[in-house]
Amino acid sequence: MQCKFGLSLMCRATDVEGRTQPLEGLRNEVHRVAITVPSEV
Repeated sequence: MQCKFGLSLMCRATDVEGRTQPLEGLRNEVHRVAITVPSEV
């Protein structure tokens, strides 16, 4: 199976006051997961 796309998923929390996590640089930064989508689905 050949890979067509290399992507990453991100999950960013928002609190009740509308504040969101920083993208990077702090302890509570956004979590990222690398995924690969096959060219034949």
